[in-house]
Amino acid sequence: MYKSCIFLWLLALITPVLNGQESLGYRLDTGDVFTVQQQAEQKVVRDFEWGLQEITNRLNGILQFRVVEKNREGYLLEFSFKELSLHIKSNTDGDLLVVNTSRPDNEDIQSKIYRSLLNYPIRMKLHPSGAILSVEGGNRLVQKLIKVAGISDESLRLEMENGLMQDYSSEALAASYEPLTHFYPTTAVRVGESWENQFRGNQPTENCWTLDSLGPVKILISGVSKTQTQTENHLWGTHLEGTQTTSIVCDAATGFIREMLTKGYATGFSTQTQSGNSKIPTTIESKISYTLIDHKHVQ
Repeated sequence: MYKSCIFLWLLALITPVLNGQESLGYRLDTGDVFTVQQQAEQKVVRDFEWGLQEITNRLNGILQFRVVEKNREGYLLEFSFKELSLHIKSNTDGDLLVVNTSRPDNEDIQSKIYRSLLNYPIRMKLHPSGAILSVEGGNRLVQKLIKVAGISDESLRLEMENGLMQDYSSEALAASYEPLTHFYPTTAVRVGESWENQFRGNQPTENCWTLDSLGPVKILISGVSKTQTQTENHLWGTHLEGTQTTSIVCDAATGFIREMLTKGYATGFSTQTQSGNSKIPTTIESKISYTLIDHKHVQ
């Protein structure tokens, strides 16, 4: 009986190998530090009665992820912005926002706010599959940014807080950066097999991932997704549906991305909060890339 149990235990261990299956996921060590370059471009086109309005958003940033703890649940990471630039331009009104934290302007409130994002530690708990279990520090970051803005008018302060919470609250940060991390399956797979997961937030996404290649150095994964966008603020409401494609190159040793490129296209309508419920035909075309530019281990 004892020998039979040993045989079954060994068989369970080697069956995935015999079937060509692999358990994919993160294999990080405490002290690992990953530095990532983010580049994003989004074009929003609204078809008004008077003509087309095109708004182009360009964002460039340097992000850093440091592994501060490894436990049974997964990993505790410390995330921070190291550099950030943002350019928003309209075909009708020209530049709406130009900020570059590497060229600070102490007279510009927007420059001061975005510089306050730098090096502020946000902690996130990461499951080995890449699901972000929780985020801590985002809400405190929002309060810091409001303090830096120095707005005394209570209504303006509240309006700013609501806007910042949509982008930098703990919940918003978890939703924003889960697409960068959460693409691994929870069960063993072989090359050519697919699996599904979902992203949360006000832009829920249903994803189908495929393991395209698995080697000793890198892992190739591709994804096809259905997206929905439902947002509301004091200026606009946006209601869109679309698709996106993702290609990922991961490091086989750590599971962390080397390169990621996501392209998306969505259509639907917008509404102006102050002018009733008239629907304005709207499209959004987006492209976002992440590139690992440094990986080191520190004590």
